[in-house]
Amino acid sequence: MQNFQISFGKKIPITNCQVKDKENGKFVPATIYEADCKDFSDIQEVDNLDGIWSFKSSIVSYMKIKYSRQLISTTDKNDKFYLLQTQDGTTLGLCQTNKEGSSTKVEFLENRRDKKYKYVGQSLLAAIGLETLKEGKKSIVITVPTEEAIPFYVDKCGFKESNNSTPLKLSKKRIKKLIRKTENKTNTNLINLRA
Repeated sequence: MQNFQISFGKKIPITNCQVKDKENGKFVPATIYEADCKDFSDIQEVDNLDGIWSFKSSIVSYMKIKYSRQLISTTDKNDKFYLLQTQDGTTLGLCQTNKEGSSTKVEFLENRRDKKYKYVGQSLLAAIGLETLKEGKKSIVITVPTEEAIPFYVDKCGFKESNNSTPLKLSKKRIKKLIRKTENKTNTNLINLRA
């Protein structure tokens, strides 16, 4: 039996998925990985990504903080970093989450700017949903969404807007709905590889 918790500098696969190539309309196999930042190569991989990424430098900064904390203590498990990559190793999406009470808080979520593939962000959120349910959390929250991303979160992913300090929230029931919707749209079963 393979143990996916041991890293040795490699990313940890958490979910297999598919994304759609907009140019030819075909689905492309992909994997969502967690970069645990136990090895500096995780940070270098994200830092060296080609293309234009709005949040890459912020994510790299937080990865460096996690890496530094882990050198001192092994208790830093709040921040998690995810990459969605095709089989040839091309990174199409990045996400950073943080545990916040009974919720998973999405700090940053970003697709590669060329927008060649469809369902990247939705697949990342569905995989995070699987992780959230596995950890016994009750919701996913987006506290500071960019203005242009709100329609994606609300219309495509089912987040609900609220008037309190958490502008967008995906309840446990809606997480399950997002997972099913993503599986239907991408013609694949999302399976948590760490379950």
